[in-house]
Amino acid sequence: MTASKNLFKKYPNQIFVETGTHHGAGVQQALDEGFKEVYSIEIEQNLFVECFNRFRNKSNVNLTFGDSGSALKKIMDGIDKPVTFWLDAHVGESSAPLLKELDLIKNHPIKTHTILIDDLRCWDVNKIGFDTESLKKAILEINPNYTFSLEEGHVPNDVLAAYIK
Repeated sequence: MTASKNLFKKYPNQIFVETGTHHGAGVQQALDEGFKEVYSIEIEQNLFVECFNRFRNKSNVNLTFGDSGSALKKIMDGIDKPVTFWLDAHVGESSAPLLKELDLIKNHPIKTHTILIDDLRCWDVNKIGFDTESLKKAILEINPNYTFSLEEGHVPNDVLAAYIK
């Protein structure tokens, strides 16, 4: 699912990195909201091919086929500026690589990235092993100066935004 209109614009950086391309709505929104470089990772081959064909003429869109747990590190190794991350990779409410993605972000030398996590309504510590509070704790391990806000997504307060003021 994509973010509410103008959400990405509210948290600008030159680079946008998304996990979970799906049909490409997040990529298109990032382009529409002014990001100079857009990266997105998709694990489902049919969705990757669909988006590859959709954005093949956009030289500033970089799509990666694979698991975000490994592909995200390769993308981040080439980045030397703060990023706006849109973390949206998951299979329903049963599997999500969020903690692994946050760990990769934690190990990056830049500690001022903007982190947007979609679908908070899905994360229940008893079902999946983490919830909004444990995500906040993991983000504060990246940088204790992060500020949090809840943003509208598919439903109100469905996106956790972590940013440095």
